[in-house]
Amino acid sequence: MSAIRTVATSDIDDTGIATSTPNVMAIGRMALAVMSLAAPHRFAGLVGVAGPPELTYMTRIYGARAMVMGLGYLTGDARERHRWKRFALAVDIADTLTGIAHLLRNDVPPRAAAAMVALTGSYTVLGAIEVVSEHPSGMKIMTPLARRHVRRRSSAAQPTRREPRYVDPYRPRGRLYRGYAGFIGSEPVRRVMPHLFWKLDAHVTAATGGRFGLPLMLPTALLETRGAKTGAPRQNLVLYFHDGQQVIVIALNGARPNNPAWYYNLQQNPDVRFGGRPMRASVVHDDTERERLWHLGSAVFAPYAKFRRIAAATGRDIPVIRLTPAGTSSRAEITPDL
Repeated sequence: MSAIRTVATSDIDDTGIATSTPNVMAIGRMALAVMSLAAPHRFAGLVGVAGPPELTYMTRIYGARAMVMGLGYLTGDARERHRWKRFALAVDIADTLTGIAHLLRNDVPPRAAAAMVALTGSYTVLGAIEVVSEHPSGMKIMTPLARRHVRRRSSAAQPTRREPRYVDPYRPRGRLYRGYAGFIGSEPVRRVMPHLFWKLDAHVTAATGGRFGLPLMLPTALLETRGAKTGAPRQNLVLYFHDGQQVIVIALNGARPNNPAWYYNLQQNPDVRFGGRPMRASVVHDDTERERLWHLGSAVFAPYAKFRRIAAATGRDIPVIRLTPAGTSSRAEITPDL
């Protein structure tokens, strides 16, 4: 389809995270999928399960299923979301009943069964409320809180494409954000990010009009460059933060020994688009300025420092790129209001 599918404007809070119940549920599935695919042993340990390699295989199957359900809903149009909502509810009901059966038979660790029943049971209740709310007769049996939520969502504004939010490196980050950033920077996730995470997420972000990405609460946006050899348009999802009104992007590439392809593209063709806006890219070479920007970046994404050390051990000095809005000087230094 040529049209870009988007999430309703009212479903996005001021941090850029989709906040309606179905969107939050889908994002939750994606988070569980990322953890179970990238770190299956750690995920299984969280729910009190430890076992042979077969457990890793089964955990990743669960992750793949959760990934499909989350992506299917978030990238679908209204009719497709209607079907995905019911399909996900059926899966959650089946999972909850299976967990209850294991609890009654006491044939799996009680902690594991209880944790999964609590998780899938919560999804079942929330999913049922959403499905019932789509029928006029169902409104009568809903709680007052659920009815208010449905009415508020039904009056949503028409969807629009969202520009990347301003990311202030001086703003304190909460525990949840810091914990999630640490997980994304963990060794299992770091290894799969360049191969799967970022490549897949560019398509998800484009399909949702820039309103949703696999990194969830981390600040990401689409960087559009032109191939250094072909001149063909290329899209890559990148982490970013602001330095005044300029955007800073660090070419991590998972701390691998080589720079990402988009870095060479913007060196050859510095006129790029960031989140749909025309920008001019320049590489920061001054050592003092680089250190200042690395310090700011670590306040936004703490694993930056770890990635830098890993890359340095292979002999790579990770490039720091400054994106300046088209028509302004790349040397302008604008400090944010504190």
